[in-house]
Amino acid sequence: MMKQVSMVKYIAMALFLLPVSCMQKISKAVTPAMVNNATRIKIFANDTIKSTIQYAGFGYDIYVKDQLYIHQPGIPAISENKGFYTADAAQKTAQLIAFKIQNNILPPSVSTRELDSLGVLNGLK
Repeated sequence: MMKQVSMVKYIAMALFLLPVSCMQKISKAVTPAMVNNATRIKIFANDTIKSTIQYAGFGYDIYVKDQLYIHQPGIPAISENKGFYTADAAQKTAQLIAFKIQNNILPPSVSTRELDSLGVLNGLK
């Protein structure tokens, strides 16, 4: 009986330690969340870039560790190819996407509901 109790303790301890040891290994992977200070946003007017699809208005680039991570000339999550109506709208969206990258919410997609709550879709018809 005593041997069974100690064996159960060992098994329980092994079952507890196995996931904990795996979590430590996973946390050592390099992710965008580990480079928070290295995320940079650049807003641009779409008439300053050459693109195969012409967007009016503004877009944004997000850099992680000084490398282009996202180039977004238009409003994401909508069916039309339209740029942001204001630089402020592009900035708000880029900040949301940068927040998602920094917090390892990948892919850093955005929904129309999120854009609407930011006030980005106010100019759309």
